[in-house]
Amino acid sequence: DDDRGLALGFVAGTVGLLFHAVGANTFIIVRIMEPFWFFAGVVVALPTLAPAGAQAPAPRPSLGAPAPARAPVGPAPRPLGRWRPA
Repeated sequence: DDDRGLALGFVAGTVGLLFHAVGANTFIIVRIMEPFWFFAGVVVALPTLAPAGAQAPAPRPSLGAPAPARAPVGPAPRPLGRWRPA
């Protein structure tokens, strides 16, 4: 609902700027141009943003590639029984 309100406000502001531009050079003034393009970018990016209550997407399953081997942690295991060199 907030997204729709921001988009409708942007459209209303754009219409107002168009009427203002009939009698003045509107976009030469940085105080008008900069916020306009900022909100234009925000309105364009709204569909790509996640909704407020949405969870992060689940991780994608691997494509059959084996997991990388991890180095063992801790000391090396001791051999069982009596060990003889070959």
